[in-house]
Amino acid sequence: MDNDTWYFRTFYNRQKIRLFAFWDNQDKNDTLVIATHGIIKKSDKPSISEINHAKYLRTKYLKKEYKK
Repeated sequence: MDNDTWYFRTFYNRQKIRLFAFWDNQDKNDTLVIATHGIIKKSDKPSISEINHAKYLRTKYLKKEYKK
């Protein structure tokens, strides 16, 4: 998708799944992979709305506005 937000594909329970994620390397000692959400793969490319949602969640997380 881009250098900051990406996805990976996996296969579980006979379904192809995409998990959207990004790196949190704000801490100089630790780097985390944060998964924002997942979808069942229905086409070759993820929809623009799913990409934008992952980017939105990344922005909120990095601004510490994300609430559990």
